Amino acid sequence: MPKGILRPAVWLKSFDDPVKAAKAWLAGRDFQIVGGPYCSIRDLDKLEQYGDVFIEYAPGEVFHVSGASHIVKKSELERTA
Repeated sequence: MPKGILRPAVWLKSFDDPVKAAKAWLAGRDFQIVGGPYCSIRDLDKLEQYGDVFIEYAPGEVFHVSGASHIVKKSELERTA
């Protein structure tokens, strides 16, 4: 199953840490699925098709949106894909 990676919408500022990105996600801010449409936490049930969904809060730095605070490198995701 593919992994979904979300990036902040272009009209949002980039985040320098996962806490700020998590707060934006929980507040319902818009993110864009890499290679796909915009979405928010309200679309979480639709995002289940991706299996694991991560937010990229800084280049190459992602975290799992299901509430886990585990931070992984994007390259680690690519190795497990």
